[in-house]
Amino acid sequence: MEKLRISENGRFFVKADGTPFPWLADTVWTMPQRMKWDDVEYLMQKRKSQGFTVLQIVALDPERDVQMRTPAGDAALSDGDLGRPNEKYFAYLDWILDKAEEYGFYVLLLPVWGQLVVGDDWAGGVFPKTVTEENAYGYGEWIGKRYREKSHILWCLGGDRHPIHKGVDYRNVWRRMAEGLAKGLLDKDLKYNEKDAAWEELLLTYHACHEAETGECSTLSYWDGEEEAWIRFVMLQSGHGLQPKNYEIVAKEYENSHVRPVWDGEPAYEPKSRIMYTQIIS
Repeated sequence: MEKLRISENGRFFVKADGTPFPWLADTVWTMPQRMKWDDVEYLMQKRKSQGFTVLQIVALDPERDVQMRTPAGDAALSDGDLGRPNEKYFAYLDWILDKAEEYGFYVLLLPVWGQLVVGDDWAGGVFPKTVTEENAYGYGEWIGKRYREKSHILWCLGGDRHPIHKGVDYRNVWRRMAEGLAKGLLDKDLKYNEKDAAWEELLLTYHACHEAETGECSTLSYWDGEEEAWIRFVMLQSGHGLQPKNYEIVAKEYENSHVRPVWDGEPAYEPKSRIMYTQIIS
């Protein structure tokens, strides 16, 4: 598949020939853990027939299963160690990503879900912090290198958490992972706050949550958009608010002096199927 890029005016994604790319995504976050191969095939066939163009998937998501096991029972990490990924687990993720490419889907891939960084879930559970400032770079480099040749993958850090969570600043964890991805994908030593044309080759964003107290729900809610050279496009998560004002939220980001594509990555839960729909805003 041809690699997507950001348009010359910085507003949306385009294909190699400059044709705008319509982003319509299904958030199948926990697919590697919750869906066996025939269900994966069925879902992809169904979404293809419905006109979807993107699947949003997390490589490591512990919210349904802290061991992050495949349907075959293979845990994602050996002894919960980020530095010891289980090849059997990632071989299944490989298969899913290859199958997505076969069906013509682009994939927004999150290397880890936010719970692994902050150590708590939304139900009040507390867990060891698997991803830290010390190991984030190495894992980012590892997973970037693994999927370096996959032109249909775009990247997203975060995972339903703001980078400052319950008063604790985790921004350097995510910055280190962004730099590790750059090393793995591009074989370049980039710094999160140094502008470099190479960052433009790495389509990377940050998935925040919807903060009930403030209404903040943007990639840039707790990042300085001018300083963070790695943030290439903006994701919103308006759907968890009781009274989301999508137009105002989008307009705020659209009018930012540092122009980036903006889209609502989790605008709402559809009442019956609980599937979230995503569409690019150009």
